[in-house]
Amino acid sequence: MHLYLIIPPIISFVLSFSLAVLVLLRDPQKTTYRLFAIFLVTSGLWGLIILAFRISPDVEHAKFWIRGIAPLSVLSSAAFMHFSFLYTRVKVKGWIPVVIYTLFLLTLGLALAGMTVKDVTRDIYGFLPVYTVLQPASSVVCYILIVIGLVNFIRAYKKSDSFNERNSYLYIVIGILSSMVGGLWDYLSTTELKIPPVGLIGSILFGALATVAIMRYHLLDIRIMVRKSVAYLLTSTVVAIPYVGVIILFNIYFQ
Repeated sequence: MHLYLIIPPIISFVLSFSLAVLVLLRDPQKTTYRLFAIFLVTSGLWGLIILAFRISPDVEHAKFWIRGIAPLSVLSSAAFMHFSFLYTRVKVKGWIPVVIYTLFLLTLGLALAGMTVKDVTRDIYGFLPVYTVLQPASSVVCYILIVIGLVNFIRAYKKSDSFNERNSYLYIVIGILSSMVGGLWDYLSTTELKIPPVGLIGSILFGALATVAIMRYHLLDIRIMVRKSVAYLLTSTVVAIPYVGVIILFNIYFQ
């Protein structure tokens, strides 16, 4: 297994979870913070699932892990869209959260029933998922939700007079666009194009841009909290390593 297929998921997982810890430490009771943390956690779990998929000892284990991608993607997109409404102070109708989280539950049910992944094969880069028509359908739903969120941030950017606020919006928009490109790249890697599945680099770029938005432009106003939370970050990183190790040992044990 090539290192460029192993290292990005680990970096994505650690970076996303570290940022989520910072956000929740700032104000775990505030809905805006919780939604952004959910988005970050799901991004990190995406990386963890991809890692588990790539190092699986056999096809059955690989198929088990890859089924988690569809519901995780929908939840991540729903949380981002919901966050965009609240953070940019756009009034959201009460039925919208109900619909988007119902879509997540529906996708979760389909994934658990094995209706999103048909099979897993191999190519020159390792395991290759063969999706049913429901997987690209869920991807379309995800992109619609994300685009709605992007529109909210772009509109807020145009209306804002604050330099820091405008720049925090801009970094989020660029980061999300990079994640979208990465997701599309990974999907195309499952087709006959035979391109390497390195789309997680887009998620890593989002994490880096989100860090800049937090540290330099006061996204969610947690810059001061960062200085007080170095110990928590180190702890979360140390805790993350055993989780990755457990997955690796799990796959080795059943190999």
